[in-house]
Amino acid sequence: MRRLLVISLCIINACIAAGLLWFVFGNKPDRPMMLEQAARERLSDIEYWEQALSAESFREALFQLSQIEDLETLKAQATQEIEKLLPADQPPLDRWPFFQAVLQKYGSIASNSGELSLLAQITSNTNQPITLRDTAFRSYVENFSRLRAEAQADTPFVLIDKLFIEQNSLAETALQAEHFLAKNGVLLPERALVFKERLKATLRDQQQTESMRITAFNILRETHQLADLPLMQLYPGASVRLQTAILQALTRSDASEAATHWLETIQPTTPEQEQLRLRILGQ
Repeated sequence: MRRLLVISLCIINACIAAGLLWFVFGNKPDRPMMLEQAARERLSDIEYWEQALSAESFREALFQLSQIEDLETLKAQATQEIEKLLPADQPPLDRWPFFQAVLQKYGSIASNSGELSLLAQITSNTNQPITLRDTAFRSYVENFSRLRAEAQADTPFVLIDKLFIEQNSLAETALQAEHFLAKNGVLLPERALVFKERLKATLRDQQQTESMRITAFNILRETHQLADLPLMQLYPGASVRLQTAILQALTRSDASEAATHWLETIQPTTPEQEQLRLRILGQ
């Protein structure tokens, strides 16, 4: 009986092992079949365009457009859609994700500076939503940098100057755009001083938004232009976030004797400010 029991257990184990081997190695389709199935599941360019039209988010719409293979046809379709924004009223809110994606994608497939001018026109069109104008502007600036060899060097700065005086978030984006262009080698010698003075004036202006002043401060810090700024005078009238940014900048430099004496007199208003102050003072 014992021998029979052992034989039975061996047979059962062999069956289980055979079943596992089949499950692991034999229950998989051939790779060519998998590739063929994936190819069959790919949508046509027309279907991807329609998916982008009905997308509920910018990212989803952009993903669908990125699947389109015929870029010349895509460029023509995108051009037609963007041209609808020039004279027309604002599109319905549910269409904004599609138009954002079209503006972004159009810039990335533009082949010359002349094609980018369409994005500049949308950026300047104050009848359109700030959301779409911001997307058009960012796409324009990013791809102007890519195509700068073929473009007139002063073109983006004309647009930047126009946006900077608007009373909305595009003014802040204009500062970021000029900084981006400078970092990517799009420079005009006469702009360097103009931009520096613009940043300083923005930082000093207490009527500017907190975000705008912090953006100006961060650009000045990143470009090592804080040395001649009266940070101790800016600090009292600054917002909490800007005060913290000033203290953070001081931690990255050797504080002068005057700055050290000043730090001993200020009263931090947040735990982060308190820790930054003590770190600068070496306590």
